[in-house]
Amino acid sequence: MNQLDAQILGTVDFDWTMHLSSVWNDHPFDVANLHANLRGEITQRLESLQKSRDTNSPLGWFLVGSGGSGKTHLLSHVRREAMSRRVGFVLVDMTDVRDFWETVAAGYLNSLQQPVDDDRFQFQVLLENFIALLNPNSSAARVMQQLAAANSEQMAGILQKVLKVLRQKQPSLALKYQDVVRAVVALNSDDFDIASAGITWL
Repeated sequence: MNQLDAQILGTVDFDWTMHLSSVWNDHPFDVANLHANLRGEITQRLESLQKSRDTNSPLGWFLVGSGGSGKTHLLSHVRREAMSRRVGFVLVDMTDVRDFWETVAAGYLNSLQQPVDDDRFQFQVLLENFIALLNPNSSAARVMQQLAAANSEQMAGILQKVLKVLRQKQPSLALKYQDVVRAVVALNSDDFDIASAGITWL
């Protein structure tokens, strides 16, 4: 092998598969015809989830395919579609599972902290949707700014008010998910200690 051949060979990327973490990245190349029918079905399902007020968990889909068949590529497309519709996307890596629920919790925590765009993370979109659900007449962006700027004493009062309103609208859900509500509101804080407490609650 001469020096030119060695240089050319050195530029070749033999790592041709997509790694699971790459699901969170927007790739410059997308093969729309790859799994086109399945993409259409998933898009329809996302649209119905977006419009639905059903609190029951939807049935999942089980996708099987050999290495290199495009499963991760498809997941990346689903993530983009979900986020563009303000529907949450959670990625749980089951590659090396020792404790199922701990792995699921880690997947949720990591997913909530993934950026949706240049300005917001996924947990912030979730919080904006939650604010709009509780008070459709309020400006979610303004409320988000107030929540972010609140100190620990103010935050305690805000959380009490939020849970009170939620309990009036959805008593059983407010009781069941109160720590999740506290966590997501706290996670949005500009105060590092308050945001850390949000992670701990989650």
